[in-house]
Amino acid sequence: MWPQMNQVISNLLINAKHAMPKGGTVWISAENCQIREGSGLPLPEGSYVHIAVRDEGVGIKAEYLDRIFDPYFTTKTRTSEKGTGLGLAIVYSVMKRHGGCVTVESKEGKGAVFHLYLPAADHMAPKVQEDPKPLHTGRGRILVMDDEESVRNIVQEMLTHLGYETDVATDGQEAVQKYERALRQGRPYAAAILDLTVRGGMGAKETLERIRALDPAVKAIVSSGYIQDDIVDRYSDYGFAGVVTKPFTIRKLAETLQRVVPHGERRRRERKRVDQEVIVESNRGSFPARAKNLSEDGLLIGCGVPMEADEPVCLSVKAGEEHARRLKGRVVWCRVDGSNGHGGSHLVGIHLESVTEEDREFVRRLLEEDS
Repeated sequence: MWPQMNQVISNLLINAKHAMPKGGTVWISAENCQIREGSGLPLPEGSYVHIAVRDEGVGIKAEYLDRIFDPYFTTKTRTSEKGTGLGLAIVYSVMKRHGGCVTVESKEGKGAVFHLYLPAADHMAPKVQEDPKPLHTGRGRILVMDDEESVRNIVQEMLTHLGYETDVATDGQEAVQKYERALRQGRPYAAAILDLTVRGGMGAKETLERIRALDPAVKAIVSSGYIQDDIVDRYSDYGFAGVVTKPFTIRKLAETLQRVVPHGERRRRERKRVDQEVIVESNRGSFPARAKNLSEDGLLIGCGVPMEADEPVCLSVKAGEEHARRLKGRVVWCRVDGSNGHGGSHLVGIHLESVTEEDREFVRRLLEEDS
């Protein structure tokens, strides 16, 4: 329960921050209380813990108070930054799930107070037995795309604790840009965690489609919040390798990453930055190119010839003193390389096809050279 309550408080603090663009104070208090019949709260009689979070923000208009916990409801006057409006909806969902509730009182220009009620235990809680299984840790870079600041912060902390490097994006467009930049730099992401729905921007489905055009071997995890969706139930049908439902625990995240990026696969999926001459054969003829990064799944090459997506190619590549090996592949994408200041060079992503075990061993030797 604690990770979920941690997100509840974080969401309310982020909400308060957005409501106070010029700064201010947030007060948090907690007390035991008794709920009686006729209290007006949607709770049975009994003992509860009451937590209040009060800010000095712009307040909430009276006509918005009944809708403030609706999924995707947001107001430009209340929040100065982009967001889906899922933050408060998640608060509502978590409190209800644990037998409690959340209410709000506010006047425009007078700040807001959020009241959290949770059932109180009538006895000392037994000591929680820690899961004897250690958390699965890992290595590699993970891209997290979510437009809720609180979610990005918490997931970053979890991933860092698990041993991963993290990078974040607030929407799909930024995620695609960062993914492409990482490929160019030869520092690809081991996986991407993509928010299902982004208000006013690309959500997980469209973002994955664009990333897959850059890297067919992408490992993507869809992350869903308050609203259920067909993509969550049948995530693999949409090309996702895993799913996590917010709010999720660090153990759930660790287990999902372990399945999505198995230890034995990490090295195979890694792209190595290289600078090696290759000969490209296509229906346009034969021409030289430079391999810029390499994995067992494909290559990123730079060449002076524009190519078309889905175009079949054959690459002659040499490793050390070995004879050149011909590798078959298909163009995934082609873009003008603007890094050299002119349009005469093209970056081409190629996915290897019909790869034999001998081909894989050959590519592994290339990956190990100068490692």
